[in-house]
Amino acid sequence: AVTTDAIFSVDEQPSTGQGSQLRNIGEIENRGLEASLSVDLIRNPSAVWDMNVTWSALRNEVKDLGGLPPFQLGSLAGRREFGRIQEGYPIGVRYASQPVDTNGDGLPDGAERGLVLDPETGETMTPYPTSTGSIGSSFTLPATGITFRAQADWSRGSTVQDYAAAWSTFNALPRIVFPTRYNLDGSERGTYSYSQAFNYLLVKGDFFKLREVSMSYQLPESFAARLGGSNAQLTFSARNLWTWVPAQQSIFAPEESREYLLDPELHGYAEPNGDSGLQLGGSQS
Repeated sequence: AVTTDAIFSVDEQPSTGQGSQLRNIGEIENRGLEASLSVDLIRNPSAVWDMNVTWSALRNEVKDLGGLPPFQLGSLAGRREFGRIQEGYPIGVRYASQPVDTNGDGLPDGAERGLVLDPETGETMTPYPTSTGSIGSSFTLPATGITFRAQADWSRGSTVQDYAAAWSTFNALPRIVFPTRYNLDGSERGTYSYSQAFNYLLVKGDFFKLREVSMSYQLPESFAARLGGSNAQLTFSARNLWTWVPAQQSIFAPEESREYLLDPELHGYAEPNGDSGLQLGGSQS
């Protein structure tokens, strides 16, 4: 599908005094695929067990900006590193300050803003996942009125900005080792600051999360009748019990960063490879 007249916040010429304005510009090509599967694993008078799986993938590319030059996407507290709208690339392609070698000796001696490439694949990076999915299951024992349910979901292909690491570095409590910066003659100059090597604050946003586990008990109809109802159910549930992420990160959860709040219910710390096991979190109000 093709999106035309997409709405973006576009920086106007400073001489106009208008700042950023919402404008209908450009053309975006979207390609996606969705699949789902539901299966009854057991279904008889003594037990019912079912499972469902969903999966989706999405790609997009900015085809036309209506003659406008590339521009940054979004803003938060004056920061403009979130992503870039540029023809020929996905929405929000990462564009940030990063070390560069200006004289070809193989040693980083400068810094410049540019498209950030994944060091493993060489592909551009965006804040949006390329695929997401979920898996859920329920198991019921009709004779007892008890039902167990579990739900998990995952996301892959996105990057998030570890602003917690940026703030800790700013306050002389570094969590990230930034590269050494060299002079043109090859001598060491010092260490890059986080603002000069912002690409080092980008981490993989992939995750797998055990979203919810619950147990429900169908109370007797006689009990519900005493309460003035026709049926009553007692449910115990726990959410966000465990999160796996592929790399160390100090942001509060892989689904959210200071720029794009993809999962607003969470605040906690995620450990790599599920080592810690527990995702500390709570619902926002």
